[in-house]
Amino acid sequence: MWIRTWLGTYTNCTDELKWVDKLKVLGVYFGNDATNANWNKRTVALKKITNLWLQRDLTVKGRVIITDVLGLSKFYYTAKVLIPPASIITKIRKILINFFGMGKAHLVSQEVCLLPYKQGGLGLTDFDTTLNALY
Repeated sequence: MWIRTWLGTYTNCTDELKWVDKLKVLGVYFGNDATNANWNKRTVALKKITNLWLQRDLTVKGRVIITDVLGLSKFYYTAKVLIPPASIITKIRKILINFFGMGKAHLVSQEVCLLPYKQGGLGLTDFDTTLNALY
């Protein structure tokens, strides 16, 4: 099996090889349209999860736990292999801030959301900082 972007670079290959547009290795897609396959599907899933949990009356600490366990954990493995585009990081941050604002007007700034509890923040995990720690 060969990724189609390598087509033509190896001229001595036989015709029995199967050429594909994208290849999934250990849950991560490589090849054409890998960004959509890796990141967009996960952000849509994050949006669905947060919308389901918005229907519940959760405490702030409960929202932080849901964000860490059910939200951001889905991105860490893929982020170890591929660097997410800036647009995806922005999209993830918007989804999480809207989850903390309960879909209404935000009463707390994003910077305060990211501060630890001891400093008066909400204790939300900063995805950017976590990504920097992975690389």
